[in-house]
Amino acid sequence: MNDILKNFFVRFCAPIGWLPSFDAPAFKLKCKTGTCVLIDTGKLKVFVTCEHVWTQWKKYKGQHPAAVLLVGLDNGVPFILNNAELIASDTRCDLAVMKAEVDPQQLGSKVFFRIEEWPIPLPNVGDFVTVIGFPGRGRIASLNGITVWEPTHLGYPVSGVTPNDITLAPEKKNDRKAYKNGIEIDHFDIGGMSGSPAFLPRLKGMPLLVGFLRAGKTSDDFIFLSPARYLQADGKLCG
Repeated sequence: MNDILKNFFVRFCAPIGWLPSFDAPAFKLKCKTGTCVLIDTGKLKVFVTCEHVWTQWKKYKGQHPAAVLLVGLDNGVPFILNNAELIASDTRCDLAVMKAEVDPQQLGSKVFFRIEEWPIPLPNVGDFVTVIGFPGRGRIASLNGITVWEPTHLGYPVSGVTPNDITLAPEKKNDRKAYKNGIEIDHFDIGGMSGSPAFLPRLKGMPLLVGFLRAGKTSDDFIFLSPARYLQADGKLCG
């Protein structure tokens, strides 16, 4: 994928993590972070990530009452989700949906991805999808309160599709591609990419959001997506 496409897709997602307090320095950012997707359903705007990311946050918040949840919207300056409102979560599909009340000026280069077709279609076996997110390995925290989140994208053909699961598992290892700045790189731990969007580029119109990364260990191993069809226009999740 060239930089133009990467920069296009990365506008629709952001890193999500937490700090022990509002004034805590960036280097105390907890390593158990993830990725969230900015989505406009036509009825409301939401952040979507994995349910296990939300559960980790709630557990940490229970242990550290002053902790704050943040989304890295732009230029390394975090947007604090005060009293984040959970609209829906489901352990079966491992998705969590939060209401996104963000001043447009705070978005910077980020954009809410508008869903135009309901229910969201499933991809077909053989479709080539792009997964883009923010692995922990790409996070750089500095002492001046700015955290730089470097996105990484993966390119995979779809190898299996059911109403409840999308599998990305190419038969040949050298078909599994990881990229950095448009250059193929060695495979790596994808921790931090939970919740990352998987897009299917199309010849005409906007790409199709087909799923959210929910499980996988490294960029050359099986990767599993929760189908985007679970998301409904009201922000709820259906089975």
